[in-house]
Amino acid sequence: VFNYDASFWTVAVHAVFVVLESVAAVFVARSFFDNVIGLEKIVGARTAALDGRNRDMRLVLENVQQGFMTVDADGRMSTERSAILATWLGAAPADLDLFAYLGRHDPAPAAWLRMAWGEVFADVLPVEVAVDQLPRRFKVGDRHLECQYQVVAKADGAPGQILVVVSDVTAALERELAERKHREVLAVFERVGRDRTGFLEFYQEADDLIASLASDPDPATTRRIVHTLKGNTAIFGVESVATRCHEIEDRLGDEDRGLDEAERAVLTTAWCEFKGRVERLLGLDKDERIAVATAEIDKLIHAIRERKTAGELVHIVRAWQLEPVEG
Repeated sequence: VFNYDASFWTVAVHAVFVVLESVAAVFVARSFFDNVIGLEKIVGARTAALDGRNRDMRLVLENVQQGFMTVDADGRMSTERSAILATWLGAAPADLDLFAYLGRHDPAPAAWLRMAWGEVFADVLPVEVAVDQLPRRFKVGDRHLECQYQVVAKADGAPGQILVVVSDVTAALERELAERKHREVLAVFERVGRDRTGFLEFYQEADDLIASLASDPDPATTRRIVHTLKGNTAIFGVESVATRCHEIEDRLGDEDRGLDEAERAVLTTAWCEFKGRVERLLGLDKDERIAVATAEIDKLIHAIRERKTAGELVHIVRAWQLEPVEG
């Protein structure tokens, strides 16, 4: 309500205050507006930067040749993981944990992983020791995968999640196998060079032991055969067969059983592969031949000319089958 009785100066002062209040209100409103707009710009910029980082991370995860994923204490896998995992292991439904994901392809180590996983978070063993107990090798068809585990700690230092890095080591294992076969061949040549007769005796005995595995069902006998075969092949450097025997013995443990069909097949295959390499290299797959020195042939010709008896001639020829002795 305008006071018509007020003096001019009173009205002027009041008007000045009104103007000052209006200016202050406009300034406050403008500042608030600028702050809101500025905050929206900051949020927008940070969101764009975060989206860019997410795109970069997704680009990495889609193209990297290793599998990356984080897994919690219950085995639940993160949704953000390398695309290569789906290529190796197939798609993973949301309700599928790590153990079932790997267990679809290699049940035995996956069951071991499930049992040992909780020990990492149980705070009973040192974390490093518990992680070292986790299985690392899994077989998916013809592919061999190796897992590495890195604990991601919470703020209090306790294990929160585990970063699982999966690598395809098939090519590395194939190179390792080729190197082992090469070492075997070198070991055989060294043995043959030092003691050909001894190697041939080992070769024939091992061949007989492998053949007896298929015909003798007695558990005690088959276990004894495996143990003997492991020792003999290890002595002569046949790592491929000695390793298979050792694995089978570990698997049998204290069980009161012999070898099953799969275990017999593994041993037979390993030995046959070794035989194939050695027979071709040493000529054992051909008819037995005897190397005869020229002097021995001349000796036989001389004996014939001297009209030696048949017994003496037979004795000379049979001597060719004996191992030469060098003084």
